[in-house]
Amino acid sequence: MGTLNFKSLNQKIAFFCATFVSFFIIFGPALTNVFLFLTLIFILLSGGLKQHFIDAWANPVSKFSFIFFLLFLIGISWSIAETSDAFRIWKKYLPFLFIPILIPLFSSKEKQRFGINIFLSSTLIVLVISYLIYFGLLPEFNVSIPGRHRPLNVTMDGGFQTHIITNILIAFSSFIYLTRSKLQKGNSSLLNLFLFIVSSYYVLFISTGTSGQVLFLVLIFVFFFQISKKWLLIFIGITFALTTIGINNPDPIKKIHPNIETTINKIQYKYGQLYEEPTPKNINQRPQRNINSIKMIASDPWIGTGTGSYFAAYKSKLPEIEKITTGTKWNPHNEYLSIGVQLGILGIICFMYLFYLQFRHSLQNEDQEIRDISQGFVVFMMIGCVANSMIMDSGEGHFYAYFSALLFSQYKQQEA
Repeated sequence: MGTLNFKSLNQKIAFFCATFVSFFIIFGPALTNVFLFLTLIFILLSGGLKQHFIDAWANPVSKFSFIFFLLFLIGISWSIAETSDAFRIWKKYLPFLFIPILIPLFSSKEKQRFGINIFLSSTLIVLVISYLIYFGLLPEFNVSIPGRHRPLNVTMDGGFQTHIITNILIAFSSFIYLTRSKLQKGNSSLLNLFLFIVSSYYVLFISTGTSGQVLFLVLIFVFFFQISKKWLLIFIGITFALTTIGINNPDPIKKIHPNIETTINKIQYKYGQLYEEPTPKNINQRPQRNINSIKMIASDPWIGTGTGSYFAAYKSKLPEIEKITTGTKWNPHNEYLSIGVQLGILGIICFMYLFYLQFRHSLQNEDQEIRDISQGFVVFMMIGCVANSMIMDSGEGHFYAYFSALLFSQYKQQEA
């Protein structure tokens, strides 16, 4: 009896450690990694590692994620990069291993909802702090963290991290609030609607994280698609009208948000309407990075140049005149192309197949809240990977692993 209680206690602690992984994503990688480590420790202490592995292997998302992770490990064998670089980049794909570690812990709908609420509580804390700074009730401040060489600067725009990851996480939390406002009734619906308005205003008008803003609009598209085709067409019509107004009347539109002005300036520069000399701030280098990456994939199309080889391929396979030195050392900020350079078409197909497994389960899930959030999550990640390193970057990678485990934990082998 005592052994059973000890096992059950450690399983519960492992679950709570897993949920705190999501809590600390928005605050930085240090404590996120600590709680990932503690999760693994308590899984081992529970004595149920064999059953944990069986449960993980029975889940198609978990199984294929593990296989994909092994592909990155095997890819080191043909990598043209230095071995140390290959292993260092390989570790950035640990999120694919975290999925099978975490997925058996979310064994019930109650645990799934608890895990979502823990994530929302962390983004809400950052929202409150950001709004206090926004309204002048709290100054931006520094936090000293052990092991960090300099204090952490807490800002209105980025919270405890960069504006990119913070706005991405809050954009997704806003979608959860909107989904819950649709499905719940009474005061709960109104509260979630209020939280959606607060978080969406931050995403669009306070933060300068363009990725989060674009992904927020993608999620609104998904939301209206889930409601009805009529509402989707109305949303598309409004978006088209506002875009047309913005193109034809750029000056007043620029004043709405600095990111809009930056985007319009880049377009105007392209057509010789603005700036005398190009600078990194007014030239959009992403298209050229993508073109360069496609050229590298074309040179080794099937299995790529190996794990961690992006920079080595970049140096050896492109003429000097085509190279861009800013932000291209290890990845093109496009997860598909990054994987394509390393593992070729095989890697891209595997990555897309993992998304396919997740989306297929989202269509089959009987719980409407989890189903709707799952569909939004898959589209969110698929679009996000076009312009961001949503797996390689620490915060985004932890986010993907956590919600992949939470949302698809009920996907069993017999459903596949």
